[in-house]
Amino acid sequence: MMRLASLGIAVLLGACAAPPSAYYSLSGPLPAEPSPSVRAADYGVRMEAVRIPAEVDRPQLVVRRDAADADVALLNESLWAAPLADQIRAALAARVSRALDVPDLSLMAAPKDLPLREVAVQVTRFDLVFNQYAGLEANWAEGRHAGSGAQLCRVVLRVPTAGQGVAALVEAQRTAVALLADVIAARMDPVAPTPDDPAILRDSCT
Repeated sequence: MMRLASLGIAVLLGACAAPPSAYYSLSGPLPAEPSPSVRAADYGVRMEAVRIPAEVDRPQLVVRRDAADADVALLNESLWAAPLADQIRAALAARVSRALDVPDLSLMAAPKDLPLREVAVQVTRFDLVFNQYAGLEANWAEGRHAGSGAQLCRVVLRVPTAGQGVAALVEAQRTAVALLADVIAARMDPVAPTPDDPAILRDSCT
């Protein structure tokens, strides 16, 4: 009986020592009310699978204590709710399609009579600097390949955190992804407003 009681106490202490995992998403909240459509969609948008740096392609959040520090830390109790590349793709697709007021066809076949505009995105840097900022650098082009006269564009973003802790850091990165989507939408179609935000350090196409 004493042995069983001791075992029960050990299990209880072990459970208390392990904090529960927290899960985070890069998807922003849906608008309170859908914006009324001002025109019939004459094309659809498909966001191709997003490529991300290998060092951040893992379930845990990867953070830096200082921007100049090459060392990173894996937050084993702070996890992405879905694969990071899939989250970025979904967040970009949803916001770009809303900004352009066209259907998001990233995960479904396009109707035969509806032209399709494809967007390819490569994230080259995805930084989470604890209690400082979220950084995002990406190359993107409309079309599966950057040939046939397609422009290759580059965006560099740095969004300061608005508070302390992991949640504030994720919120800053969520804002960075939203800004990237706004830049893409504005380049694709003048119907979308051009973003004007100090967090956009570079927005250029060649």
